[in-house]
Amino acid sequence: MTDPTTLKLVDNIGAARGTDYFLMKEQLTKDEIELLYKVRKFGEEEVLPVVNPYWDRGEFPFELVPKTAALNIVGDTMKGYGTTPMSAVGQGLISSELSRIDGSFATFFGVHVGLAMQSIYILGSEEQKQRWLPSMAKLEKIGAFALTEPDHGSDAVILEATCQRARNEWALNGRKRWPGNAVW
Repeated sequence: MTDPTTLKLVDNIGAARGTDYFLMKEQLTKDEIELLYKVRKFGEEEVLPVVNPYWDRGEFPFELVPKTAALNIVGDTMKGYGTTPMSAVGQGLISSELSRIDGSFATFFGVHVGLAMQSIYILGSEEQKQRWLPSMAKLEKIGAFALTEPDHGSDAVILEATCQRARNEWALNGRKRWPGNAVW
């Protein structure tokens, strides 16, 4: 149920940019408006106050990951496996609100949900889905994605790098650039 404070803030949905050019509020469902408000409030109260010093140091604000998990917004259009089901519009609202506050934080979330989780959800075996998606939905495990290679850019058709199992780990045979969410 929406409280009066929420309705008051959402009545001026375009306040962050000055106006609601597309009359977005009129096109959203009640659930989408509540999702928008929840993510906007989180961005303004939790991300915005701390993100600039991290940017200056070239670091990621890992302290925000558990706070993001508490929002229960990881799911995109996936169903099951501990994800939070939502419409494509809902996922777009999350992305736009996080991007409005900080592009790097929005990229972190987009790589985790849109690239890593969706790849497992669409292409993974049932065993892989059961193993990885529930903990990823809780942000206990963070997904990474590495497409770009130095000699080919992001052309997925001519990728050269492969991955091989070496004992209990996987070894990359080749080179990648800009692996999203990778921690070295």
